[in-house]
Amino acid sequence: DHSFQVYVQRLRSAVEARRSLTGGGVPTQQLLFPAHLELTPGQVQAWQARLAQNKLGGTKPAAPVFQYHALFDEMVEYQQAADLRRSWCNRGGNVTWTTLPLAEHVLGLVEGQPLGIAWLSARFAGIPTFGNCLLP
Repeated sequence: DHSFQVYVQRLRSAVEARRSLTGGGVPTQQLLFPAHLELTPGQVQAWQARLAQNKLGGTKPAAPVFQYHALFDEMVEYQQAADLRRSWCNRGGNVTWTTLPLAEHVLGLVEGQPLGIAWLSARFAGIPTFGNCLLP
């Protein structure tokens, strides 16, 4: 992990140096992966491991979750949200899932917000939640 931290520090320094020299006009790809900072196989594995730790749905949520999604969401596919819910449930998460059957992306926000506020208010009032992971 030490070599990973050293690499990250070198990368930060290189990005900042290049950004200051170019006034921010260098493409991100060149800033993030300059030729003099080639990754070794060990560093690639370290990056992949760190990124895997942050994959949404890869770990059980540490707190109860209220998750809602609009069935006709044109921005974020419904199945993607359903898969995230199933992943959290399979890992033992306490997830309350609600499908908004007649909504799309924006209307989903409008319809889901009061549901989320009510759910969160109940948590602050000390009312426990047991989720609905047993439902399909």
